[in-house]
Amino acid sequence: MTHCPVAAGSGDPAEDRRLDELYRYEILDTEADARFDRIVALAAEVLDMPIALISLIDEDRQWFKARIGVEVSETPRAWAFCDHTIRGSRPLVVEDASEDARFARSPLVAGKPAIRFYAGAPLITPSGYRIGSLCVLDQRPRHLAAVQCDILSRLAETVVDLLESHRAARELQRKQKLLSLAEMSQREQIRYGRIFENSLNKIYLFDARSLQLIAANRGAREGLGYDEAEIAALTPLDLMPSVGAAQFERLLEPLRSGRRERIRFEREQRRKDGSAFPAEVTIEIDSNGERPLFVAVVLDVTERLAQQRALSRALAMTQSILDACQEAITTFVPLHGPRGEIRDFRCLQANAAACRMHGLSAEEIVEARLLQLWPGWRESAAFDLLRRVVLDGEPASGELQYADADRDGWFHLSAAPTGEGGLTLVVADITARKQHERALQRSNAALEQFATGVAHDLQTPLGQIAGFTQLLQRHLGPELPEKAAATLGYITQAAENMSELVRSLLDYARLGTLTIDPKPVDLQAVVGHCLAEFSDELGSASVALGWLPEVPGNAALLRQVFQNLIGNALKYRSERPLVLSIQAERSGSALLVAVEDNGIGIEPRHAERIFEVFRRLHSDSSPYPGLGMGLALCKTIVEAHGGRIWLDTGRLRQGERKGSRFLLELPLSPGGGRRGGEGSATVLPIRKGDERPAR
Repeated sequence: MTHCPVAAGSGDPAEDRRLDELYRYEILDTEADARFDRIVALAAEVLDMPIALISLIDEDRQWFKARIGVEVSETPRAWAFCDHTIRGSRPLVVEDASEDARFARSPLVAGKPAIRFYAGAPLITPSGYRIGSLCVLDQRPRHLAAVQCDILSRLAETVVDLLESHRAARELQRKQKLLSLAEMSQREQIRYGRIFENSLNKIYLFDARSLQLIAANRGAREGLGYDEAEIAALTPLDLMPSVGAAQFERLLEPLRSGRRERIRFEREQRRKDGSAFPAEVTIEIDSNGERPLFVAVVLDVTERLAQQRALSRALAMTQSILDACQEAITTFVPLHGPRGEIRDFRCLQANAAACRMHGLSAEEIVEARLLQLWPGWRESAAFDLLRRVVLDGEPASGELQYADADRDGWFHLSAAPTGEGGLTLVVADITARKQHERALQRSNAALEQFATGVAHDLQTPLGQIAGFTQLLQRHLGPELPEKAAATLGYITQAAENMSELVRSLLDYARLGTLTIDPKPVDLQAVVGHCLAEFSDELGSASVALGWLPEVPGNAALLRQVFQNLIGNALKYRSERPLVLSIQAERSGSALLVAVEDNGIGIEPRHAERIFEVFRRLHSDSSPYPGLGMGLALCKTIVEAHGGRIWLDTGRLRQGERKGSRFLLELPLSPGGGRRGGEGSATVLPIRKGDERPAR
């Protein structure tokens, strides 16, 4: 689409004539043209330069008709080297812009892309106007030989030839259009008149000299609330209260002079009832008839502006959410090398945490390269991770130890592909966490060593106390008074309780640093052995043992879990005959095991407390002995296996006790848990002397 800016005169007649000449080519803001692209590619290759441009100097910008080595399509004119080039007729060569007072402070030199070398040949039209330049640039100082300057000038002449060809083609198209309109039949005119009248757009025709409205289609009349006679008495200024006569004339001037084919602007339109709506107005001039007419197409943009405001609010909210995150979040697109390989990534968006992490402003970090932000990543696993995310289209994450001049620590990376071939990267500094983990490991090791030493030191005197009291009971038992004999019994029991407590504390301390080396464990056999161990205590209890598959884990530790749960069912049985059920079912990639009894039960409000160390729901004088360590050990062991254990309170009604139901969730190995008879159970009493547990 032809660029149609509206600009007042510069105040310099020579500059105004130069701009008129540029606009007559109708080249600004046109689509890419392979002919011009080939010239900049040739200039870059022949002169061995990374950047080559065809730059056209507009009123307040330089616009690139063709470019190689840069991604932007225009820059402010005040930054342009080419603005200096068009002041003379010969090529302008700047070997080191950082040393040249004219350019050293230019954002293109002081900032990105850090231009150092520039050479530009002016584009001089047949009328002698210099409308732009063909230029080559580099990010390091260079020298250009005379023969190379001559090549650049000749290529610039070729660009002008192409511009002349472009203008001639546009003139030919215009003449063909006029010829086509002249040959239009009366029938076609009627047809187009119907199209005009029935168009959904609001269309107006007004005189180019008097600005009097000549016609308006149905959409315009109905949209504004006027009839045909009322419309004919108006001018566009009556419909646009915010636009004055002088301003409107300045808007129309490029159409009158032929510098533009059309202009477009947004202004409020006022209806007959005084209400207003935002509108996009496009105006073209039609000079084919007896008198020149302006054709205005008005589009109500109320809904579009509302959508834009909603989008702006959503974007602002999204950015606010991103900025509230402590992790550094950046969006990148890949940059490819000549063979299609990913050689770097370019930042499109970053949150506040990313700016803080890299010490850059929001403006500076956008367009930055990944390897500028993380210089050491090219040869690291991090760069390969990001490359795989783009190529495979799958998210990935990992941890990385990284050090450079500004950072030294551990980082967690999470990357996910975006819909445009890029990726979103989330980086969290986990250095403090790693330090805490190492400190915790050292503390746990010291704690285990201390607990082992204390246990050893305590077990010896406790054993001696128990041994001496037993000797006294054995040798002096018949002779001891009843009270003394009872006291010795208390001492013996206290020593045994203390010894058991020390052993439990040692087990708990060791489990706190436990790492499971999983091996296949036949859970059916583990539970069966536990039931066999308790065969005397179970007596005539009814035991239902269902299907239990293999799970990955440590058999001895899992046996300890089921020993505790079965032991608790026996310890806290009610007056009724004990009923114990151990069942399992597959739940996704895990095995869910239920251990259920009909004992005295546990109130739901204690569901969390019972897994705490030394937490007992009964006093020491109650008929239920214990240390409050069993379920805490169970929880530690199950969690070390990557699972969890909890009390199922869903089946209990507040205030009622109907036994306890503990649920264990244990991971299954891939393909595990597939055995016949899943969910089946055999219910048998266990009798004293049974050699095998009920199955």
